[in-house]
Amino acid sequence: MELLDQSLLKPGGLLLDEGEAKSLFEMLVNIDCFVVVKILLLLPYDAPRLQCLQEAELVLKERGVPSNHIVHEYELLTVVLSAEVMQIVIFNPAFGTVFSYMCYLVGHLARVCQEELLKHRDGKGGSPDWCWSLLFGTLLLPCFIAELVLAKQCILAGFIVSRWMHTHPSLGLIDTVQASLHKYLEGQLLRVSDPMNGDLGASCNLHGALSRLSSKLNNLLQSALSDLKPST
Repeated sequence: MELLDQSLLKPGGLLLDEGEAKSLFEMLVNIDCFVVVKILLLLPYDAPRLQCLQEAELVLKERGVPSNHIVHEYELLTVVLSAEVMQIVIFNPAFGTVFSYMCYLVGHLARVCQEELLKHRDGKGGSPDWCWSLLFGTLLLPCFIAELVLAKQCILAGFIVSRWMHTHPSLGLIDTVQASLHKYLEGQLLRVSDPMNGDLGASCNLHGALSRLSSKLNNLLQSALSDLKPST
């Protein structure tokens, strides 16, 4: 998977053609569906991408949420966002369980990230996955929120932002949520000059996918802000 990811940084650097991608799907899908999802979403072929998302939908319905190491969860979110398939997942009812899982994943990773930040602030050090926690707050979460806004899922996006910013439940009104969402997106846009925190992204897996995601963050945030009504 890392070789495929590194090929994203090179023009014309694809390691597998579409036929080989389909063969890889058939070989690995019954071993680990979500590894296949991560691999095939790194490739630009629509048919294998849809096929692996369909398989993920079936697996989630039959087996529920998988128990993965936290790094695998960060990687899955990164690949889904960088592959630009979130709008397909959100709008296509055939992927409703996948969408629910992505929302669950973001909520889970947000909690993990904030726990890591608190440990670091209190001088207790961070886990070996500290780089992912930082990238979640500066890159992955803003991209996910922007994708929700562009898909007209503003209430859901605002709810996630309110939880991230620890807004009091009594303020969870639609107007307040939208104002918080607008403020969050504006704040992220101001900090978008270096969402990968210098060389931090290089210390994580999937540097190619992270770089691609970082390069489109500014446009994503601007598009999301233009879709929101100005806060009053």
